[in-house]
Amino acid sequence: MKKSMRTFLAIVCCLMLSVAAVGATSRLVHADTGKAAVKFLKGKWYCASIHGELGKSNYYVKFTKKYAKYYDLNPNGKYKYSHKSKIISAKKSGNGYLIKLAGKICYKTAKDDKNILEYYETWKPSEFATHYSGSSSLSRW
Repeated sequence: MKKSMRTFLAIVCCLMLSVAAVGATSRLVHADTGKAAVKFLKGKWYCASIHGELGKSNYYVKFTKKYAKYYDLNPNGKYKYSHKSKIISAKKSGNGYLIKLAGKICYKTAKDDKNILEYYETWKPSEFATHYSGSSSLSRW
């Protein structure tokens, strides 16, 4: 009876530890953007959608070490700070970067142009084809 009880307790402990480990790895963790990514992302990145009357991008994004800061176009033609989104990770991916933001938003360097960040409303590469938004993608000029 003692041996079976020890076996049972060992199994229960293993299950509890595995559940705790899975839970710990699935939490969103804020991460600083690496120096190389910060250097690459430096400057203003404008959205692809243009305000018809003003002929300017509807917003632009400035990346810092911890945030993507959004600036919206006002009716007077000037940009004003709107909000920021935490950078969850910024990793080298091929010739560019894959930037994950809070809210399951992702920017990925375009395959043929490092000056374009394609917008995806998912972190899963398998879902990129169905969660892409050209008008929310960014470019620097």
